[in-house]
Amino acid sequence: MSEKPRFEPLLPAHAIERCAATVVFASPLPANAVQQAVRAAAAEIAEWSQLQPAQSVGVAITFDTKTGKVSLTQPANSFTYELGPDGSQLSVMPNIVIWQTSKYVRWKPFSGQFSTFAAPIVERFLEHAAINAVKLEYWDRFVWTGLQTDMDPALLLRENLRLVAPFVVQKGKVWHSHCGWFEPGPAGCRRLTNVNVDVVDVAVRPNEPLRPTIGIYTMLQDDHSVGGATRINEVVSVSSKLHGLHSALKALLDSIISEEMAERISLRVGDI
Repeated sequence: MSEKPRFEPLLPAHAIERCAATVVFASPLPANAVQQAVRAAAAEIAEWSQLQPAQSVGVAITFDTKTGKVSLTQPANSFTYELGPDGSQLSVMPNIVIWQTSKYVRWKPFSGQFSTFAAPIVERFLEHAAINAVKLEYWDRFVWTGLQTDMDPALLLRENLRLVAPFVVQKGKVWHSHCGWFEPGPAGCRRLTNVNVDVVDVAVRPNEPLRPTIGIYTMLQDDHSVGGATRINEVVSVSSKLHGLHSALKALLDSIISEEMAERISLRVGDI
C-alpha cells in the first residue's frame, strides 16, 4: 500500500529556502564613503578573502516610513559579494546593507556570518548616518508528496488562521494570500509584519520536475525613524535587534503551521 501523501519540509532539518537580514540607513552615503567602508572591511577582516565579487546590485530599496511602501531605485554605488558555494551573499548599497543566504543551516551560523561580514560595514556606515530600520525575512517551503489536485492546505496550516484570507484557501488549486500590519515595537519603534502564503508548483531542486508546494514568507521590520523611538547607533544593538526579530519570527511561523510540523522542524527548540 502506497504511503498517504503529506507535507514535507524543504530540508530534513528545516523548511527554510532563504533568509535575509537588512539594515536601512536614514540617508544614502556619498559614493566615496561607501567605497571607503568596503575597502576598509576588505583590508581589516581576515575572513574577507572568502568573499568573491559578484554582479553589481541592480537596484536600491527605499522604505516609506509612513506607509511601509517599498520602492526601487538605481544605486549610484553598490557592491555584491558571494561566499563561494555557501550560498550566502553580502550586498552593500548607499543606504542599505544586506546579508542573505539560500543555504541556511541554523540561526547561530547565519548570525555569526552577519557579525563577521556585514556588521563591520554597518559600523562604518554608522559614522555617516543613523539607522532607520532593521528587517529580517524568512522564506519557508513545504513540499506536498502527492498531486496538486490532492493537496489539502489544512494538513499544514492551522485551523481558522486569521493571517490567511479564508476565501482563497482551496484544496487542489494554486492561490496566494498576503497579510501585513503595523504595531508598536520595542524601544518605541514601529513594527511591520508581513505574512505571505503561496500554493504553487516549483522545481524544488535543479533539473527536477515541478512539485506542488506551499511557500510561507514571514518578515518583521522595526522602524526607528518614527515617533520617539530609541535610535540604533551602534552595531551591537543591530545584532541584538536581529536576535529579537528571529525569536519573534519563530513564534509567528509557529502560529501558522500545524503542531506536528512545528515539532518536525524543531521550531520550539532553543535558539535555532
